[in-house]
Amino acid sequence: MSLPFIPRNVATKSKKIQSTKDRELNISSACSPRIPLSIAKGKEQDKPDIDEPAVLNKSSFSDKEYASLISLALSDFALFSDPDLRRKIDEGEDGFVSLLHILKHALHGILISESETTVAKALRSEATDSIEVRMVFSGPSWSAQGLSKNKGMFEVRRKDPQNTFTRENWKERTLYLENIPVQYVSLPGVFHFIQVLLTKTTNTIASFNRIQSISFPPHHLDKPGDIPKCKGFALLTLLDVEDVQQLLREWPWTLVVFATNVKPAISEFQEATKFGFRALSKTRWDEMKDEYLAYRARLVKEIVSYEDEMAAHAATKRRRSHSPAISSVPDTVETTLASSSLFPPNCLVFVRNLHCETNKTTLRALFSKAFTSLPDGLDYVDFTKGMDSCYLRIATPEHARALTDYFTQAKMAQTNGLDSEGSRDAETKAITMETMGGRREEIYWEKVPPKVRREAVDKALLLLEPETTRKDEGRQKRARRR
Repeated sequence: MSLPFIPRNVATKSKKIQSTKDRELNISSACSPRIPLSIAKGKEQDKPDIDEPAVLNKSSFSDKEYASLISLALSDFALFSDPDLRRKIDEGEDGFVSLLHILKHALHGILISESETTVAKALRSEATDSIEVRMVFSGPSWSAQGLSKNKGMFEVRRKDPQNTFTRENWKERTLYLENIPVQYVSLPGVFHFIQVLLTKTTNTIASFNRIQSISFPPHHLDKPGDIPKCKGFALLTLLDVEDVQQLLREWPWTLVVFATNVKPAISEFQEATKFGFRALSKTRWDEMKDEYLAYRARLVKEIVSYEDEMAAHAATKRRRSHSPAISSVPDTVETTLASSSLFPPNCLVFVRNLHCETNKTTLRALFSKAFTSLPDGLDYVDFTKGMDSCYLRIATPEHARALTDYFTQAKMAQTNGLDSEGSRDAETKAITMETMGGRREEIYWEKVPPKVRREAVDKALLLLEPETTRKDEGRQKRARRR
């Protein structure tokens, strides 16, 4: 076996390159003994975990927004609608309440992840006139189980006295806002937006206290438990009736053009005009909502009725197309009986208030009592077990009138499922009857087989013929047999 020929110069260079690579590898291994060899060779999947510096969470709101949110959480309306908050304030020292409790429970929990220290600094900077903040120096209290209850480091309270209003007072101070500009579709955004719109009104109420509550009605696509979000509309509660009247006057529900008495130089006013911002009283909004719900219910009822009618019409067409040899009920309502009739008119009776445990045999015996002078009056009892109503196919219209008149006067009721005599029980609803006619009668007979309909027509014709005619026909039949 012979080795391949390698020139001397080339062999020397390759050895130098190899020795250089080995030396670099040894140096790197010595400098980082914990790093595997595969890393030194460039394998990325075996890189050691290196702790990256933590990114500090940025505050969600500005100082002014923190002040506005805490002002809403401690407003008169919040105290009126939140008994737990009132209890906390009553139990606290000098009316102070834990700031941590406010952050966790107020305003649907939108401040639950905010820093207590950051919010306290914001209140001391922006809300010194309306909210007082103090630091708690006492140590943590311990429960019986040995678990610490963190009450927070700061406590807050309002500086102004509380106003007591009734539910009706708050209702007349509540407005429905619509077409809120998209720049302000948040709780602090709406607060700032309304503050600017109310700048024209001059009163002694503190700026933060003028707005008592901002709530966002739930959207029909919201899931249970979702935090309400502003979708362009909101419910606003103000402290002063004058502010309510100002918004209704300057931003009416039927606003079309920008009012001349509004400050056009302020961007909030320009955006309100651009988006068609408008306000409506809560009372009128409730009335319009009730009108809409009634209108929607009426539309749904009409749609369901129309769909039922179309379904019945389609079913009739299908029966006609599948059974061309069978004549169906004509479009015109039959009122007189003839040999060409498809069913005996005015011979269908609908019965209500039956005993739900009764049966066909009992019902036939009960209804036959009305035909003492007119025999063979009841053709068929169309009854489904467990129901309290049924249909009766009567031989002739005369029999139907006799049946309905009898039970209308007797006012009978079934006391049990096997009651075939009937009784006048005041505690039980009396049996009521109604002779079906028109389209309702047609729909019923459409479901009856053609042979049965033909037999019903023949029987009705036979019973309605004069007695002398029947006798003559009987003699002719006997003569033909001979």
